Amino acid sequence: MRVVIIAPGSRGDVQPYIALGRGLKNAGNIVRFVTHQNSEALVTSHGLEFWPVEGDIQDIVQNKEMRERIEKGNFLFLMAQMAKQAQSGALRLAEAGLSASQGMDVVLAGMGGVYIGLALAERLALPFLQAYLVPFTPTQDFPSVLVSNLPAWLGGSLNRLSHNLARQIMWQGFRSADRLARRKALAIPAAPFWGPYNSDCTRRLPILYGYSPSVIPAPPDWDDDIQVTGYWFLDSTDDWTPPTALADFLKAGSPPVYIGFGSMSNRKPEETTALIIKALGGR
Repeated sequence: MRVVIIAPGSRGDVQPYIALGRGLKNAGNIVRFVTHQNSEALVTSHGLEFWPVEGDIQDIVQNKEMRERIEKGNFLFLMAQMAKQAQSGALRLAEAGLSASQGMDVVLAGMGGVYIGLALAERLALPFLQAYLVPFTPTQDFPSVLVSNLPAWLGGSLNRLSHNLARQIMWQGFRSADRLARRKALAIPAAPFWGPYNSDCTRRLPILYGYSPSVIPAPPDWDDDIQVTGYWFLDSTDDWTPPTALADFLKAGSPPVYIGFGSMSNRKPEETTALIIKALGGR
């Protein structure tokens, strides 16, 4: 089978899909990986075909408005800001994805690439496989992870409503960009107003979730074709050795403390630095 994976975003968005892609490749499949060009070395180091999308996701994350939205920690406001940046990004992703998807058998994407992935599958009459890192299928068991926690006593109906609300906020924020990509890059009709969630491309196909069922068990109201597979991790290599300078540093004193922030940014670095120093004061 020939699989094209659409996975835009920062390293935290991309790396789990590289692990999934490597697993598919090890099982005998051909895997093409579509993401931003700054992830080329990471993708190719694991033996996957790399198809670049022009641009660097960090350029979006680091702008002033985006930093302010990230700091507030509200996903819905963050999505609204990202929607402003989406049109040119959607065009580039659709163009790269269309090239990469030629001659392939299935398109696979998660939350970051779901709409362009569905559009590509529709354009090329390919099946579309959904693969997510957090629960995205509506359920009565718990609220959507993308909205504020709801009180447990509100019950299952509002839990399900929260999932549908999050899906709609995501879709309506990206709908204009998706419409532009469909028209200019793919020459296909616009998706339905309420989104392409019931696309024929997804019928009778499983939905994969890349987290542990011990952390979030599959809810009883999910269909049997929804599979919680466990985390998609990249195994560390057995032959890696640290650079001499790093090894010397680690041996020179007491064990160091690592503090990392991924791709997140902060417009108040002085306050963050003070917090870190305070946290380390008890060592």
